[in-house]
Amino acid sequence: PSVWLPDYFCNQSTAPLRQSGAQIAFYPVGADLEPDWSACERLAAVAAPDLFILVHTFGRNTDGVRARAFCDLVAARLVEDAAHVVRPQPGVGEVGDFVIYSPQKVLAVPDGGLLLVRDSSQAPAIEAAIRHMGSRAHAPWTWFAKRGAQKILPPAAYAPLRRDLAFTDDPAYAPLPPTPALSVAARRLLARAPTTLPAAVLERRRNAMALRQCLAPVNAPRPFFRAEDEGPTPYRLVLDCANPRNAQVWYRRLGAAGVPVESWPDLAPEVTDSPQRHAIAIELRRRLVFVGIHQTLDMVALAKRFARAIG
Repeated sequence: PSVWLPDYFCNQSTAPLRQSGAQIAFYPVGADLEPDWSACERLAAVAAPDLFILVHTFGRNTDGVRARAFCDLVAARLVEDAAHVVRPQPGVGEVGDFVIYSPQKVLAVPDGGLLLVRDSSQAPAIEAAIRHMGSRAHAPWTWFAKRGAQKILPPAAYAPLRRDLAFTDDPAYAPLPPTPALSVAARRLLARAPTTLPAAVLERRRNAMALRQCLAPVNAPRPFFRAEDEGPTPYRLVLDCANPRNAQVWYRRLGAAGVPVESWPDLAPEVTDSPQRHAIAIELRRRLVFVGIHQTLDMVALAKRFARAIG
């Protein structure tokens, strides 16, 4: 099958597709992270996709209605990637033939994914395919060790363990381990999600707003999204540092202050090898910095460190 992904996308997440032998193509996105539909139409005129992946990057709503119309036009299945979305929300998960959620990215669980199948008649075949993948589960001990370190060590001691990469570096690409089944630990933790989700949603919003209030100084980076545009539950606080040099400076400065800061994504080689076609994705990778706002963080302490780093 031919699978289309946005060019502003994590290369590590392409591992399952690459292992399956699928043909991967990367379509350009605009500066607002929406698909460049003109470019998509030109590409489809040459070779249309079988699967079109629409990503709700950072938890914001991407135009699903436009994506649905495009997929209907070229006879493709639409997959909504809602890995950065805490739970279904207006504009997310409403039109895709399939919708993918990733609880481990937004909740305190070691592993686990959720696949929504729109056409219930297709569910038995997909369930059989999942069973065929095997029953071996992920061993979550490394995750529990990291969680323990986060709780026990002070931020100044734990932060260096997380930032072993320079801003421009990407983690080494590694195939996924053959452990598709949900671990027992994750299953038990996810069982509590219905009671913990409302509080997590509220805390993430509060945490993002608390950090936004620290960005008043003129020299501070600007939020990439307006607060009302980042969705009901922000995934990260995304900072637009205007240019690559500033991004590297702020990445080091925030990290030195003990702020959980990241660069993202590790762009696919097909993207970086075509800088003219994928100029916007490459530019965003070089100038955006991400600050964690996870609901388990001590936000009072984090806001103090963030404000001190901002100055």
